[in-house]
Amino acid sequence: MKSTRSLSWIERALGAEPLSVPPHVFYLGPDALLYAQVDTAEGVSVGPSRVAELEPETFLPGQLGGPLKEPEAFTGLLRGLVSEIGEIDSASLVLPDAWYRLVFAEVDQLPSAAAARDEALRWKLKRLVPFRVEDLRLDAVNAVPLAGQEDPGRVMIGFAAQALLEQCEAAFAAAGIRLGAITNVTLSVAHLIEPVAANEIGLLLVAQDDGYSLLASLGEAPVLYRYKPLDAGAGAGRAQREMLLTSRFLEERLAHYELSRVVVVGSDRWSSVVGESLGIEPQVLEAEDWRDLLSSQADSVLRAALVGAAHVEVA
Repeated sequence: MKSTRSLSWIERALGAEPLSVPPHVFYLGPDALLYAQVDTAEGVSVGPSRVAELEPETFLPGQLGGPLKEPEAFTGLLRGLVSEIGEIDSASLVLPDAWYRLVFAEVDQLPSAAAARDEALRWKLKRLVPFRVEDLRLDAVNAVPLAGQEDPGRVMIGFAAQALLEQCEAAFAAAGIRLGAITNVTLSVAHLIEPVAANEIGLLLVAQDDGYSLLASLGEAPVLYRYKPLDAGAGAGRAQREMLLTSRFLEERLAHYELSRVVVVGSDRWSSVVGESLGIEPQVLEAEDWRDLLSSQADSVLRAALVGAAHVEVA
């Protein structure tokens, strides 16, 4: 377990305003609303935690997590959960990777003015994703340029559905909570991993039953992100093909750098696949001091995400 630090390239995420990250962290997914209090002042101290199961039709259908079907009902559930915990002034919110996406884009030079920068990013994003960019909230950070790209610069763009984010912010505000950082599972887990050296590649694989995400960095700078939903019955063959694609990408686009570390969080079946495909023995993230967080009601990935989100320092 590492001490609290700030990764410069993911510190702000989609929060409304910069805010010192509080010990209160919520996760909102299609099936449940989770809460944990995580104090990172001296090591990690996990306080109260709660799980509120959600009805199957809480959200309307949507590729980025549809909007809440009944916002008032969700607000009532949230208020009830908060009443069990005690007063919370501010909190961080973690969303599934399927709801908060990341994509890379080549850029020439982004405008310095906020409105012009936003317009340029949306124009880039429109060519990359099958979503109406007008309906998205987005932001971007600089990323490592790759060999063979046409434009001199490269950014990592994070985006999520504006309607869903506004509903979440309104519900939390009604419960007396100001949301600071809004981020996804993988970016949260990344805060638990010490960065590799500036001239080395580090890879984080976050594996759950319904899909996986992969985040590669050169030192602390992002170079690759993939999110892939998987069918429940997807076998090792599919996972191995995905890892071989990753290996080929690193060899072709970052040939001068060595893959020095791979960390796996979640499903055990991925460890052997990663080792065979990438030729490196993976490390499995384990942390005894928060293993019992939420007991068996949340998988290891969500526990790691809750703890990781409390390790961010937003300036």
